[in-house]
Amino acid sequence: MKDFLQFIKEAAGVPDNLVQTANLVYKRVLEEFETIIPLYGSIGLTCEVLKNYIIKYRENFKIGNKQFPEIEISFNIKIDNNVKNIEIEELQHVYNARYGHVKDRGFVMKKFGGSKGASVVITFLMPEKTEIEKLKEFITLEKSEIISSISHELKHYFDLLVKSELRPDKTLDYSAYLNFASDIFPIYDFIFKLYYFHDIENSVRPSELLGLLDSEGITKSNFKEFFFKTEIWDQIDGARKMTYEGIKKDLKDYSDEMDEVLEELGIMDDYLNFINKNFLLDPLETKIEIFLSATYKSIKSLKVDQLKKILSHDSFSPLRFKETSKEQFMAKYLYDIQKHTTYKEFFKYEIKKINREANKLFRKVAGVYSLTPDVSK
Repeated sequence: MKDFLQFIKEAAGVPDNLVQTANLVYKRVLEEFETIIPLYGSIGLTCEVLKNYIIKYRENFKIGNKQFPEIEISFNIKIDNNVKNIEIEELQHVYNARYGHVKDRGFVMKKFGGSKGASVVITFLMPEKTEIEKLKEFITLEKSEIISSISHELKHYFDLLVKSELRPDKTLDYSAYLNFASDIFPIYDFIFKLYYFHDIENSVRPSELLGLLDSEGITKSNFKEFFFKTEIWDQIDGARKMTYEGIKKDLKDYSDEMDEVLEELGIMDDYLNFINKNFLLDPLETKIEIFLSATYKSIKSLKVDQLKKILSHDSFSPLRFKETSKEQFMAKYLYDIQKHTTYKEFFKYEIKKINREANKLFRKVAGVYSLTPDVSK
């Protein structure tokens, strides 16, 4: 029976003992406050003193078939008086990367974690002079979300242990989407979904979901009702419905914001001159097309910037392979960036990919149902 359950977990994409480990880490974080509060809180110090506070848990951890001796949790405290209460800005697994040539593989990226195990940074946003006791209360109240996020990051670490060598083009696109910024929601949502449904993220969503379900005590009887209220479902649903025409329609509500972007890019005059010469064209439709074309160029430019970064960090290629391996990879990646002849082709291609990956993730997270208990604990 144990082997069968392990098989089910692996099929759903959740390694054995991952969620239990996430629960243990959460419990240890809360226990740490039994030391922190008497040490700092009793003398009136606030959360600022916890900036870069590190908690190290050492024992024989095991997730799936991988063992490691340590999990490190770091607090990053950001003071922001624009927020009224404590928020989590980010919870992130930290790893290092090296690039270079590997025989029979070509130019690759090697990922590795801390010297001893997993390393996770939790970034908190909070008003100035927030009491340490308040942070403990926040962590207690947000138990389910925090355990879900820790499960997500531990799965990233597990994936690193399973496959430390990756194709750099995969991580280049991933990094570009993470670093692309837009205040115009239809574009922000498009880029965010390229990140959210990337292979690297799709791999960890079932673990994230199971961590949430476990914390909330969800059983098979109320799985469906609960799942359709989660952010994971909201993202899947939105991604499956996304279309190129839908993005263009939504952009009609952002005419002023698109004007600002065209001004920043120095192409507003070109747009106005074009409209004056082609007065039969719909000005807003034309603006949207020019804006999407400019967005496509910005995405390509960001990908090239990411490429330059990694090519400057070749740290382990043998000299005889160094330049050849780089050049071959660079040529292929640049070809991939330029493979779309028009911005429309790019958007339609990527939207179809988002639709496809969302359906793939839906099938994976549906498998998590089998891992929920029949009755409440």
